[in-house]
Amino acid sequence: MGTPAHLPAHWSLPLNGCLLGPGANLSNAYLAAAQLAGADFALANLSTAQANGVSFAGDNLSGANMTSMYMSFAIFTGANVSHADLNKANMFSTGLACANMSHAIMTSTALEYANFDNAAGGGTDYAKLFGANLTPANLHHAALTGKNPNVAGIIWLDTICPDGSNSNTHVHGCFSPLL
Repeated sequence: MGTPAHLPAHWSLPLNGCLLGPGANLSNAYLAAAQLAGADFALANLSTAQANGVSFAGDNLSGANMTSMYMSFAIFTGANVSHADLNKANMFSTGLACANMSHAIMTSTALEYANFDNAAGGGTDYAKLFGANLTPANLHHAALTGKNPNVAGIIWLDTICPDGSNSNTHVHGCFSPLL
């Protein structure tokens, strides 16, 4: 027992002896209140983990499995979430400002009150948002465009669109004509 003298590159030991790093298996882990900003979770398995209120600011979560993860009020400012699988995740009131969401999969993800303001750095183009609930998310200045074919079935209600308009002023959400 004890703390190892040396850890592999990009690995840390912040949680009661729990090793964190690329490819780590943290499924069902309780991460709430952990200080994880700047960590490397590339290709990690975080499925069904509890991370409410956790800061993932600046973290590398590229390719991570985050299916059915609970992360309400979590902060992902400047995080790399590209190619991550966020299917059925609960991201209520989550901060995704300036995050790289390119090619992230968010099918049936709860994104109510989520803040995507200025989500860029690779952007949210090509993010799969099928059936996502964006009530009333903030997409202002997010790199989501009408050319993105992956916005089918989104629940739009009082959502701030990338152009700053309100989704309620459009026929069928942000990427449809104005009423």
